[in-house]
Parts: sequence; structure tokens; C-alpha cells
Amino acid sequence: MPKLSVRIPTLNNYSGLLRAVKSILFQEYDDYDLIIVDNNSDDGSWTKIQSLSLEYPHIKIMQNKQRGLAENWNYCIQTATSENLLIFHHDDEMLPGMMQKSIKFLTEHPRVGFVHTNCYDVNDLGQERLRITQNRPILIAGVEALTKIVSDCNIACSSVVVRSECYNKLGKFILNNPSPDAEMWARIVRLYDMGHINEPLVKVYIRMDSSGDIILREGDPKAIAEQWKNIGEKIIKYFPIEDQIFANRLSKISGFKAFTTAAYIAWKYHHWKKGHEYMILAGDYANPIKWLLKYIEVSLRVLYNSAKFVLFKTFILKKENL
Repeated sequence: MPKLSVRIPTLNNYSGLLRAVKSILFQEYDDYDLIIVDNNSDDGSWTKIQSLSLEYPHIKIMQNKQRGLAENWNYCIQTATSENLLIFHHDDEMLPGMMQKSIKFLTEHPRVGFVHTNCYDVNDLGQERLRITQNRPILIAGVEALTKIVSDCNIACSSVVVRSECYNKLGKFILNNPSPDAEMWARIVRLYDMGHINEPLVKVYIRMDSSGDIILREGDPKAIAEQWKNIGEKIIKYFPIEDQIFANRLSKISGFKAFTTAAYIAWKYHHWKKGHEYMILAGDYANPIKWLLKYIEVSLRVLYNSAKFVLFKTFILKKENL
């Protein structure tokens, strides 16, 4: 039995999927099995995935017809047969050494429930920005690790290798929520230490077709606010009673950041009304002065990045016409 099960949940994104698959196949580590789990794509991707499996016979493919982000992640869990599981997103890219270093870390630290790595965020212009996701190699289970999750859960899902026993013991991802990963990581670190490799070993492509962006710009802000509230309350209850007031304070700071980020994403794709709704909802998590300053900051950032994107596209078109 291989030491690692790699699962790629995918929906209507064959070009991104192909990049993800190739980045995995180029890894020097080979003690793994790979399955692409299609979530009932309807854009022709499934036909291409079937052809891909003929080109690479060791890649298995499955189709989960029950649509939904967490539903497909849970289907990935069902198919896992190894002692560790990596659910690698279809729009990301694995960098050399990621699997080997993750398995080595988990082998050397048996109390760690999952290990994650730094990553590069890649925007629409192809620009890369380093994301550092933890400040120490190990955060101890309980309050220390939970504090990280509730205050700044900036973990790149594609970098997370989880011991399969965690899913077996604690269950699957919650459904009908835009942040099922944060709740799962919190659930795990109640009982297990959280590990971190201080290297960027994944590229996360933040594009218009990214699953997270789609949820935020197409979903109902009030419904998402209620879901985030529910997940925040759930995570706070994972803390010991004497630490829950502290956790609630951290959750408010995190909530403000989440809503202002959602506003930026909505405005970025010209969903002006939704972006404004997210900013209004952010007002429940901060004082009026802090809220107003953030409103101005996000607005200016959207304008600046939009102008930069237009100039970039204009430059590319001119270059192509030369």
C-alpha cells in the first residue's frame, strides 16, 4: 500500500487540471496513488479526463455526480486507501519535493495530524506572491493550534497532507458552507498537533474560475454571512470554556478580514452590489472608523488592480499585433 493517496477533485476546468496532474507526475516521489474525482462536469472536461487516463494508465478516474465542493472532497476521502491523504485542487500546481517532504515530516512527527506548507499565490497577471502560512514547525494541539485557525486560517488546501486516521476518527467535511476546510482543520487540531514546512511547495492560482472566488461572487452575501457565523461559533466551541471569550475576540477580527476580502473579490469581478453588501456586513465586526478606513483601502485596491490589469491586457494585445 502506498504511503500517500492523492486525489484531485475537479469540475469544469480541464486546462487547470492538466497543469495540476503534470506537476504531480513530475514529482520524484513515487510512493502514491492518484485518482481524479470529477464532480459531474458538463463542459466536455469529463471526456478529456477519460482520454487523459488512457494516456497515463496509472491515473485512475472516478465521477461523483453529487454536485458540491465539500461533497466532492468527501468523495475523495471515501476513495483514500493510504495512511495519508492529499486533496489537491484542480487549479493549483505542485512544486518539486512537496510530497516527499510532507511524508517525511509526518513520519518524523507522529503526533502531527496534518502538515501544510507555504505557497505562492499567482494572480491573473501571472504575478507570484509568497504566502507564509505558519510561524513555527509545530503548533501544539488544543488552544495553540486552534488560535492559529481562528485568527488567521490562511492555509493553502493543496499543501495539506492529512493522516487518514484523522478523517476516520473525526468524520468528513461539513456541507453547505463556503469554508469547510477551516472547520476541518480546527476539528483535527483539537486532538492533533499541526505541522508546517517553511517552504513554498505549491502554487495557488487565484483566477476567475477558482472555486472560492465563484462561491463568493455568485453566492448570497447574507447566506454566506450566516454560514460563516455558524462555522465561527462551531470553532469557538472547540476551545476550552475558559478560552472561549478570547477565541470570540479573535473570531471577530478574522470575520472582518473575511468580509472585506469577499468584498474585494466581488468588486474585482464587477459585482458592485454584492461587494457593497459584504462591506456592510463587515461593519458588524469592527468599529466605524476602522470600517471606513478599510472601505476606502479596498476600493482603492480594486481600482489600482483593475487599471493594472487593463494596461497589461492592452500591452499583450499590442504585442500580438506587431
